[in-house]
Amino acid sequence: MRNKADATPRAGQFGPGVYAAWRVSSLGEITEALEHHLILRLAGPLQGRSVLDVGCGDGTLALIIADNGATR
Repeated sequence: MRNKADATPRAGQFGPGVYAAWRVSSLGEITEALEHHLILRLAGPLQGRSVLDVGCGDGTLALIIADNGATR
């Protein structure tokens, strides 16, 4: 069984758990907010549009896009 110290992400590690842990860090939260704001601004009005979010994380952006009016 791994101890708590072994579960801490290290430089060069990848995967959903590492990404999720980074996203809740101070830098991760700021980066996510900036990325989402920029993507929504560049996409323009999403009402009724279809949007495909491919391989871009855990789907949080897809949920934000849907909340902004994309139909699928």
